[in-house]
Amino acid sequence: MLDLINRYSHGFVTFPILNALHQQGVFDTIENHCPIDFDALSAIHRASGYLKPALRLLVSLNILDFNNGYSPGKRFAWIAKTPENIGSLLSLSFPDGLSHGTDEQSLDYWLVQASQQWAVDDAMLADYLDGLWLLPLLCEARKSGSKPQSFAETFRFLPDTEKLARFFFAKGWVNYIDERLDFTPAGEHLLDRIFVAATVYSYRPMFQGMHELVFGDGAVVFNRDDAGHEQHLDRLLNVQASGFQHERYFNDCQEIIADIFNRLPFENQPDYIADMGCGDGTLLKRIYQHIVGHTLRGGALERYPLTLIGADFNVKALEATHATLAGSPHITIAADIGDPARFLADLAAAGIANADKILHVRSFLDHDRPFIAPKNLTRLRQRAAGREHGVYLGGNGELVAANVAYQSLVEHLERWSAIFGDSGAMLLEVHSMAPNVISRYLDQCENLHFDAYHAFSGQFLADADEFLYAAAESGLFPRLDFARHYPKTLPFCRITLNWFEKRPYRLRPAFTEDLPALAALDAACWPVHLRAGKDRLEARLLTYPQGQFVVEQQGEVVGAVYTQRILDEAELDRIDFYRAPELHDGNGTVVQLLGFNIKPEVQHLGLGDQVLDFLLYNLALDGNTQKVVGVSRCKQFVDYPGLDIAQYLQQCRTSGQWDTVLNFHVHHGAEVVKPLTDYWPDDVDNQGYGILIRYSLAERQDGYDTQHENQRPGDAARLEHIIDEAILTVLGPRREQRFARNRALMELGLDSLDLLELRGLLSRRLGVNLEPMFFFSYGTADAIKAYFAGNAAVVDTPTPTDSHSSESATAADAGVDDIAIIGSACRFPGGIDSPERFWEVLAAGLDTIETMPAERRELHCDAGDVLGGFIKDVAQFDAEFFKVSPREARLIDPQHRLLLETAWEVLERAGLNPDQQKQCGVFVGLFAHDYELLAAEVNRDKNFDVYHAVGNSAAMAAGRLAYFFGFEGPAISIDTACSSSLVAVQLACESLRRGDSKIALAGGVSLMLAPDLTTAFAKSGMLAADGHCKTFAADADGYVRSEGCGLVVLKPLKDALNDNDPICAVIKGGAINQDGASNGITAPNGLAQQALIRRALKAAKVNAAD
Repeated sequence: MLDLINRYSHGFVTFPILNALHQQGVFDTIENHCPIDFDALSAIHRASGYLKPALRLLVSLNILDFNNGYSPGKRFAWIAKTPENIGSLLSLSFPDGLSHGTDEQSLDYWLVQASQQWAVDDAMLADYLDGLWLLPLLCEARKSGSKPQSFAETFRFLPDTEKLARFFFAKGWVNYIDERLDFTPAGEHLLDRIFVAATVYSYRPMFQGMHELVFGDGAVVFNRDDAGHEQHLDRLLNVQASGFQHERYFNDCQEIIADIFNRLPFENQPDYIADMGCGDGTLLKRIYQHIVGHTLRGGALERYPLTLIGADFNVKALEATHATLAGSPHITIAADIGDPARFLADLAAAGIANADKILHVRSFLDHDRPFIAPKNLTRLRQRAAGREHGVYLGGNGELVAANVAYQSLVEHLERWSAIFGDSGAMLLEVHSMAPNVISRYLDQCENLHFDAYHAFSGQFLADADEFLYAAAESGLFPRLDFARHYPKTLPFCRITLNWFEKRPYRLRPAFTEDLPALAALDAACWPVHLRAGKDRLEARLLTYPQGQFVVEQQGEVVGAVYTQRILDEAELDRIDFYRAPELHDGNGTVVQLLGFNIKPEVQHLGLGDQVLDFLLYNLALDGNTQKVVGVSRCKQFVDYPGLDIAQYLQQCRTSGQWDTVLNFHVHHGAEVVKPLTDYWPDDVDNQGYGILIRYSLAERQDGYDTQHENQRPGDAARLEHIIDEAILTVLGPRREQRFARNRALMELGLDSLDLLELRGLLSRRLGVNLEPMFFFSYGTADAIKAYFAGNAAVVDTPTPTDSHSSESATAADAGVDDIAIIGSACRFPGGIDSPERFWEVLAAGLDTIETMPAERRELHCDAGDVLGGFIKDVAQFDAEFFKVSPREARLIDPQHRLLLETAWEVLERAGLNPDQQKQCGVFVGLFAHDYELLAAEVNRDKNFDVYHAVGNSAAMAAGRLAYFFGFEGPAISIDTACSSSLVAVQLACESLRRGDSKIALAGGVSLMLAPDLTTAFAKSGMLAADGHCKTFAADADGYVRSEGCGLVVLKPLKDALNDNDPICAVIKGGAINQDGASNGITAPNGLAQQALIRRALKAAKVNAAD
């Protein structure tokens, strides 16, 4: 569901931008002058700096491409497909301005467009367009914070909800329960979780002013009203929605807090917890309560007291914090996040002088700090342009270069690092993502819309890896045993939670000014014939500056790390050390470690271990790196002259005693892959061999298991293990005790983001693509297992065969929901008494419609010359064979008699012995009661007996079959008029899938014995004059009635294949719904029918194009 909410949020942001740029002719310019750079495009259209984040969003969405200039992207066609009058929808006022009508200023008008999927064949585009009205509507419905029980209560602010109800019904979000329209579980979840999108909705005024923002005076959009309130967003809604979103992360904060305050001795624990940007003090209160109730320190607070420090620049926030923390030891202090030195001095003045004992906590604040221009201009000049890729705007809408913003972040963290003590800082921060990463994970991540509204509103988001590199440059490093990143199991990162500690060194980019020190370090670490040399080192800095780092301690370079990006590790087989730079490709997803040098005099400090762990963790967050490889060498191979390199490596594996150099990598999780011939041509000791090592970054993310991805579970136990492990991974240690296989996932505490991660995890592990609504159908571990058990057609996605015959398919090919038709029998007009004859009539195009037979005409005199399809000899029945007395046989509805005869035949055709089919279900559709009406006409004295009552009961149509054959499965008669037989088949399939039946008889019967209905339909004009339906034709003038009986035997495909049953066809899925409100009770509802077809296709896992 979260991916659908993401689509709505993306669309809510995309189309105001698209509309503003389209009105200004920007896309025409790009199309006619591509590629065109930003400066030229901005100059042509006299745009402000706000054009840059607009273009960045369009690049992330692939509407535009960027490669040294902007050009049309693969979704450029969206511009032409966007309704020309979309501006009217953008200006609708929610909820007060919604009117009932058919013009563009009414919600009904846009509901019609949405119900018709905006007349486009692109489901993604349609979802994005829906976001323009659906996101505001749902957010307004949730603003009160309540959860209404009915559809009508939820949308009581609308003047009319009829079209909305149809739309929701088609989506599967509502259903009729006891004549009341209520939300389905999916609808309830959507309404419950929509508040995660309320933050972007709170910026609606800003997006409504997009044209003014980009091409006019941006200050107008950001002006405050006379009372000083912001006009570009709803601040209250923003705060409420942010709290709703952040709850899950605060819970993880408490886990880290518990670990800190459970570590003994107490003397080493913090004595103060300071929250800069404390808001109303809620986070501090929660932390304190958690310490009191869940830690050892909580039981020793009398001896080791703990003081809370609330800091904020806003006086009202401090007042609220003071009230929130009443009863807990605390102080509040006015402070500015941009001036930590002043904050420390003020703390000292308040009697808190020991900075080492302060644990600093911050949540989602550092990106929203006031921008302070960099002071270290030398370092700013050294930074390569293009190293960072964010888009940043100053207070007046002016562009701030990415390297300037990054240097400002480094200096900001340096100022804080200077006051952090031994207790460090716990920072919860949100991040931007690179456009190419966003593009790959549009549905799974919020960043398309999230990065846009943060950039437009002047906030300084940094990518997760950039933020951590900036922290490392200031000497702050995350303690990796406490590190958290979100999502936990997807290959990108948008939020981090880290407990930072200050270390006596820093990791920063390598600059050309470092070359002398780097060359000296190279000489200190390598023998002459294996050194990289100054020229090669310089080439690395110039070619890929963002991949080269130095470790600096007290101003001295004591370490260096060199990397490049390559497309495929297999390319290393054809290259040696000296030609390795030829492989560099900035778009590569494989990072190659080219060199890792630590000054020999400090190697005992473990700097190499710490730096490598940090780099591997950080690379796992950037969304662009699949793995890290390196080509190492051996130190002790030379000591084993009797072994070749392969034998030496095997000996290391077998003994578990790795070569000293290789062990450094193995210790950090690397796999020793293989030797590479002649990679080090001058390494005599190793006979020229290099050793390929590989770090799989996926394994460093929770839930990744590259060894078992896309592997079919070998047995039920393995399948169960995969499912359980995936759920437990997403639950995490804090919630894993809640796990039970029969417990609903959401009862375990999984929210929409958790479910999104679980779906991705199972998709990777089992090699499937699970749909967004999957967990609403399979909501427990047991249900998921049942879905996949034996479902090799899903798990292995085998090549489809042309036939479902037992010769060309096996039970392993059967999807768990697939139902086989293993027999069929029929009696139809035109003398059709077998499926073979039915096929011959169809193939020949014969018409079996005729004038009513003479023996029926006497009873239908009022109906004129009735045309229809008629079965002959319906009065014939072998009562003795079916163990019915002659008197009872005369009183049984001929429809029931016809069903008995056809049922016997269909079981024979299926090769089944009825005596061995106790768990057979019977599902029969029938509609007419003509025989009962005739009996009443003949027996005017109403002297009926039990045979009449039982013989004409619709319920007995199915019950008599079960009685005669001894079936003990469900026996259900269905009357849904024209659809009765189809509904019977669908209900039979559902019974088989649930396990209520092992096989099923399904079908229908209809005979026209009395004149009443035919007369009524003819007089009402419902019957076609020529006795022919002309479906979809302009001259259609009604339908024609017909008789018949048809039955099929159904069985789960897997069972049918195992039993070598004859397989006529396979039912992949189906769906049932009703028209709901339409032009009349007998009139169809096209939208409801479209929705039904979509649901049926989804249930069958079939695309319409297939």
